[in-house]
Amino acid sequence: MATDKDISQTLYFVYLGTVLPTYAKASLILAKKHSGMAVHLIGNKVIGETLGSSLCEFTAVEDFYTGDGFNIAKSNIKSDARYRGGFWVKTLERFFVLYEFAKFRGLRSIFHAELDQLLFGTDELVKNIEQHNLSGIFVPFHSPELAVASVFYCNHLDALSSLLLEAMSGEAYGNEMALIAQWASKNRNLAVSLPTAASLLKNTNVATPQGVHELTPKDLGGIVDAAQLGMWVAGIDPKNVPLTELPRTKFVNEPVAHLLSKSELESIKFTMSKNTETLLTACSNNQSIRIFNLHIHAKIHQSISSGQLQLDCLFKQTNEDKRRILKASLRPWLWHHAKHYTYALFTKPHKIIPVLGRISNNFWRKTVNKGWLRR
Repeated sequence: MATDKDISQTLYFVYLGTVLPTYAKASLILAKKHSGMAVHLIGNKVIGETLGSSLCEFTAVEDFYTGDGFNIAKSNIKSDARYRGGFWVKTLERFFVLYEFAKFRGLRSIFHAELDQLLFGTDELVKNIEQHNLSGIFVPFHSPELAVASVFYCNHLDALSSLLLEAMSGEAYGNEMALIAQWASKNRNLAVSLPTAASLLKNTNVATPQGVHELTPKDLGGIVDAAQLGMWVAGIDPKNVPLTELPRTKFVNEPVAHLLSKSELESIKFTMSKNTETLLTACSNNQSIRIFNLHIHAKIHQSISSGQLQLDCLFKQTNEDKRRILKASLRPWLWHHAKHYTYALFTKPHKIIPVLGRISNNFWRKTVNKGWLRR
């Protein structure tokens, strides 16, 4: 069993870019408040100049990172490399950064989370993992073909090295989520599936690739969120909501066996503890259990950190029947579409004007004619 010295007491974020978004600073503030861990950001040197020393520890990638392995791996990504400024490229590169950072610092284990996470007492998550004397890479799965590294723990750097070798092997993969699932299926002794709400309500998580060991909610002392709970609580990223709709809470994926149904999600009730480091869920089977993270689109993190959106209020609304439109989601939704259609109007007016006409007609039919604007 690992000693306290071996167990990561620090939460590591990675952001690769020249400007740290406002939501990222809000994420750091919330992580420092609720995660129970020290917070450390790894990013480009120019970012460090914009961070206060009291916000988190910072390490510049230029101090240790070569990128040699990643330059080989990135050609294997099938997803569009231009999508949202290289999103799929950067989500893969972070694992190369984490590996070289761990070697640089001499770390035996590393705990990483994506910046769009709300994290609750993840120090206990790491401690509970280590109680089982397992080693490798620990992640939740969204499906047998997709892992979601919303939270990612590694206590065996050879496992992380093996994942990177898979990324460089020449076999194509859609993105890093598909890569991790593909690697886990081939390296079952190095991968461990973290339990999700599906594990809790379906007894076993059928999203876990066959043969990969899965910790139970009891083993972990709680569950983690790959993505489903966060989308239920706050909806999907407003950028992914078309202009013909409105960004609402309580998003539900298309029905599949390995994901929770609408009725199963409705059976979950959320409670925030007084110490603010524990989020509890009570289900229809009378189980009450901790949730260590919520995978919520980062656009609302600033509203939460500023106090404009209270977590207690957010969870209370989730426990009610009604779907809601969050102001924190509405603003980025409007801004995204305004930029997109303004640019298109000037560059491709012959194509975009008919589209805007159809959108206007649909909006009128769905809202004004139904009396939505009068409610």
